[in-house]
Amino acid sequence: MPASTGYAALVQSMTNDKKDRHVLAAAVRTGAHAILTENVKHFPRSPWRHTTSNVLTPDQFLAYQFHLNRELLEREAVRPGNGSRDSYEALVHRLANWAPSLPKLLLESA
Repeated sequence: MPASTGYAALVQSMTNDKKDRHVLAAAVRTGAHAILTENVKHFPRSPWRHTTSNVLTPDQFLAYQFHLNRELLEREAVRPGNGSRDSYEALVHRLANWAPSLPKLLLESA
């Protein structure tokens, strides 16, 4: 097992899609609480899923972050920065490319 990864020995025992077994193995090895991916179909329920509790899309993850700490999400993901001249609404709608439910959450609760 390579010292730099520590998960290589687990890869062959993963039962999810072969192309993403290294991802699940790394998550199991590190004790990750979630895998963030658009490709959830490659991570069906399996014997290993009890160690990695969630497979989330970016939309699901950001919605969770909204409910956990809206102010932090807005400060880090939405508020204009780096010289951006876009409005708050424009920035929120730009996030809709990755998180389609986020604009509704942010704009309706403003």
